[in-house]
Amino acid sequence: MSTSTENLEIFVGNLTSDTDVEKLTTLFGQAGTVVHAELITLWDTALRFGSVTMSTVEEVEKAIKKFDVYGLNGNYLSVSKYDPRKSQPDLPKRPLAFDSAFSLYVCNLTRETDPAKLEEIFSKYGKVKSVEFVTDSYGRSRGYGFVTMSSKTEMDDAIAALDRKLEMGSRTMHVAELPRNL
Repeated sequence: MSTSTENLEIFVGNLTSDTDVEKLTTLFGQAGTVVHAELITLWDTALRFGSVTMSTVEEVEKAIKKFDVYGLNGNYLSVSKYDPRKSQPDLPKRPLAFDSAFSLYVCNLTRETDPAKLEEIFSKYGKVKSVEFVTDSYGRSRGYGFVTMSSKTEMDDAIAALDRKLEMGSRTMHVAELPRNL
């Protein structure tokens, strides 16, 4: 029975801008043989994730166990099996945030952070129009999402007050303006 390459792929989310393919390969090499690794950046460095293909299913399981919620350069990785049925692993098809000029990308959140908590935090800087979380197939937070404010001033105030300044559990929240060129 042959194993398809799809069963050997791993999704790696919440990577920092200084992570390159060599670093990703070296890191996952601790769990076995890395057949292929690649990085995908959706805009600037705000959302970066990767794909790693291991040589055996056992190595995939070992890598997921070892590196899910693994601390790397100040971020905690989100590692799971790649789902080939999705066009992009664990990303929403088109969140409402992409339709607003006042949307923020929020990452490095703990799994315990919920939309109500984010709304409470961001409402100190203006009217929150929506909060959207990215979740895995079990409904657990992937550690990032989108918050839409009602004006540019409110959005800018939230970034200035919160980006890399608010500790949530053992993590420091990152907040960035969602680029309009998507």
